[in-house]
Amino acid sequence: MSISSKKPLYYQLKQTLLKWIEGGDYPPGSILPSEKQLQDSFGISRTTVRMALKELEQEGFLVRSPGKGTFVASMKIESGPRRILSFTQEMLNMGLQVSNQVVSLEKELPVIRTANKLQIPQDQPVWRLERIRMADSVPIATEVNYIPAALVPNMEAQLAQNQSFYSCLEEEYGIIIVYARERVECRLANMRESRHLGIPKGSAILYVERQTFGYRKSRPMELFPVEFVKMSYNAEKYTFHQIIRKE
Repeated sequence: MSISSKKPLYYQLKQTLLKWIEGGDYPPGSILPSEKQLQDSFGISRTTVRMALKELEQEGFLVRSPGKGTFVASMKIESGPRRILSFTQEMLNMGLQVSNQVVSLEKELPVIRTANKLQIPQDQPVWRLERIRMADSVPIATEVNYIPAALVPNMEAQLAQNQSFYSCLEEEYGIIIVYARERVECRLANMRESRHLGIPKGSAILYVERQTFGYRKSRPMELFPVEFVKMSYNAEKYTFHQIIRKE
């Protein structure tokens, strides 16, 4: 750190700490030197140290625990730019081990909004599949899928195979996924979401609704809704970003 530099001292300290974190000197979950230690090591004020730590905390690199210290935050799963991938495919592409906990699988008649999303009559049954999605054994998201029962008549057998749902659709039923419409919002976790994700009720989550479209190989010109999905991501474990281009 240099007093003669045009960059503020707190910013120089912030960049130094960031290099330590990203370079692996302080892996996720490890504790940083105390404010007093940083102050003495770099010959700067306590206020300067706190400014650097605060910014790193706000940016998600650190977690500060009163009375315990400052810890390096766990790595977040970063998603984007978006492609049409199942959760399984997305996590495997990141080198993470995927596992699922099936909460429930039921055949039911859809409410009007779900029927509209799937473009089916309300008297046509759907599968309602609720799962907790995990990467490296850590709960990342809860997911509720609504799938026309006529589309996948033997859902129990497909679940037992523990394969990607989109791969199953293509290999077993000749259905090709083409595109999806997604709506993303930030909200607070309800009791069910907090229980499944292992977070306090009222914690921030990313809530995503997806309407996925595809076609049968035998009828490539006829697109139809394949699924309607409600996903709740732990905002401390998952980030969402997009590349936006100027037309």
